[in-house]
Amino acid sequence: MSDLPGEIVSGTSDLTKPGADNSLTTNPRFSLIPDKGIYSQVQITKKILFFVIFAFILLGCAPVERKEQPAHKDLIQLDGDGSLGQTFLSRYDGLSGISIFLKPSDQKTGELRLELLHNQIDTQVLRKATLEIDQISTPGFHNFSFPPIKDSFNEDYYISLTFSGPGYTSIGSASGKVYLNGALYEDGF
Repeated sequence: MSDLPGEIVSGTSDLTKPGADNSLTTNPRFSLIPDKGIYSQVQITKKILFFVIFAFILLGCAPVERKEQPAHKDLIQLDGDGSLGQTFLSRYDGLSGISIFLKPSDQKTGELRLELLHNQIDTQVLRKATLEIDQISTPGFHNFSFPPIKDSFNEDYYISLTFSGPGYTSIGSASGKVYLNGALYEDGF
């Protein structure tokens, strides 16, 4: 066997012999891979870091939608004479909409109005949204969108629903056990 520098001889190399320059083999920041050096490792690290930051940015741009009360075993009819309300706790900042289960009636005219307040006795309306009844073609969750509320995390809110027009619309409802952080109010009670 020949004893060339860098060639492994009997399980050792010249670079690991006593008195040899061992800085490249003992420092994990450096690489002895041919055509790959410190420059290549820095570039790879930069690309991985860029990818991780970019992924977090993309995740931060997506709105969070969470069904707090997905069950809707019962339906409550809302007509022009009454109102429905619901208290709830916002679990995120940036509250920008409420989705409610609605079932259309045969009457296709009218408007459903949502008002967002801090509580059921508050008179200051924080946000408003409306939905035309003719937009409700099938039973399902329908979204009432409004400008985001920046600091809505862990805030209690109250939504009030009123109907204007002839006929009625049906709103999904469930027992109080389904949603523990709020209560249903009919005509303010």
